[in-house]
Amino acid sequence: LVALIVIRIFVSWQFDSGIRGEPQVYKNMAETFLTPVWDFMGRPPGYAALLAGVFAVVDDRQTAAEIVNLVLALLTGLVVFDLARRLYGARAGALGLLAYAIWPAAALMTAVSIPHIAFDLVVAATAWAAVTTRPGWKGDALIGLGMAIAQYLRPTAPILLPAYIVARWWPGGSWRSKTLTAVVAGAVFLLTLTPVVLYNLDRDGSPSISTSDYGGHTLFIGTYEKGGGEFIAEASQLLIDRAGPDIRDRSALGTELALERMRTDPLGVAWLGIRKQDTLWGTERYGAQYAIKQKLRDRPDHRQVTTPLLLSQAFYVMVLLLALAAMVARRAERDALVPLATLVIWAASAVHFFLEVRDRHHAYAVVLLLPLAAFTVAWATERLQRRPRPNEPA
Repeated sequence: LVALIVIRIFVSWQFDSGIRGEPQVYKNMAETFLTPVWDFMGRPPGYAALLAGVFAVVDDRQTAAEIVNLVLALLTGLVVFDLARRLYGARAGALGLLAYAIWPAAALMTAVSIPHIAFDLVVAATAWAAVTTRPGWKGDALIGLGMAIAQYLRPTAPILLPAYIVARWWPGGSWRSKTLTAVVAGAVFLLTLTPVVLYNLDRDGSPSISTSDYGGHTLFIGTYEKGGGEFIAEASQLLIDRAGPDIRDRSALGTELALERMRTDPLGVAWLGIRKQDTLWGTERYGAQYAIKQKLRDRPDHRQVTTPLLLSQAFYVMVLLLALAAMVARRAERDALVPLATLVIWAASAVHFFLEVRDRHHAYAVVLLLPLAAFTVAWATERLQRRPRPNEPA
C-alpha cells in the first residue's frame, strides 16, 4: 500500500497531463453538477459526480482529480489484494497488491481525469463479488449492481455482465439456481439503471440503458478504414461537417454511415476488426501518452516518454505470460476467475471489433489478470523455498 501511494503521489507531482480534451469534458460536467442545472454532455455521469464531490472542497481542479484517482487506485489495490488472497493465499494477495502498485500504465493514469481507474475498480470489485461470495441471491445481486455502476462510468459495460453470470455458475449448481442467478443479476442491473432509462425516455422517447450519446460516433470511427478504427480528427470532423455540432445528430449519421459500410464492404469491415485487435491488445502506451504528452509539448525530451513506455510494455507482457501460466496450471480446477478473465477478454475483443479502439480499453482485463499472475509467482516462490538446500538431506 505504501508503494502504491508513494508511486502515484510521485506521478501526480512529476507529470502534469493538463485538463484538456476528454478530461476537460469531465471537468466541465462535474462543475455543472455543482449548479442547479446539470449537463451530462452526452457522456456517462459517474466519474464526473465523483469529481464534483471533491471540486466542492478543493479549488485546484487538477489536484482534485488526482485525489479522486488516488483514492480509487487505493481501493482497487485493496480489492486485488483480497481477491488474490481469498483465491490463492496470503502470499498471492501480497504479490497481487504489489503488482497493482507498480503497474506503470495504471500509475501514470493517476494524473489523468477520465473514468479509467474508476472503471478498473468496479470491474475488480464485481469480480470479487462474483468469485468469492457464497452461492445465493446476495452475490448475484452484487454483480448486477456492480455492472450497473460500471455503466455509469463506461457505456459498454453491459457486454461484460454475461461473463460475471458465468463466473457465478462455474462452481456448479442446478439449472434452477443458475437461472435464478441470471434473473437476479439482470433485475438488479436494470433496476439500478432506472434513472438512465427514465432520462432517455423523457428526452428521446426511447427506454434505453445507454449512458452515452457517442454510440454512433464511436461506431463510425471504429469502422473508418483511414483511421484504422482509432480516433482521428478527420473522421470526427467529417461527421461535424455533415451533421453539425450536436453529438446526437453526429451519432445518428455515424450509425448510418457505419451500417452502410458493413452492408457494402463486410469483408473490409471484418478485416479492419481483426487488425484492431493488435491495437487493443498489442501495446501498453496509454499511460505514457496521456500523462506525459503535455510535459513533452512544453519541453520535448523523448527520454521522458521512452522509459515509461518500455517499463509499461515489459510489465504488461510479463503479466500476460504469468496469467496464462496460471490459467494452464488451474485448468482442471473450478477456479471461477479463469473463465471470468477469459470471457472479459473475449467481450472486449468483440465490442471493439466494431467500435473505436484504443489500447487503454484493455486495462480492465489486466486488473483481472493480476491475481492470476500473482498466483504463478506465489506458486513458483513456494516451490523454490521447499527445495532442499545444498548439503541438506532431501
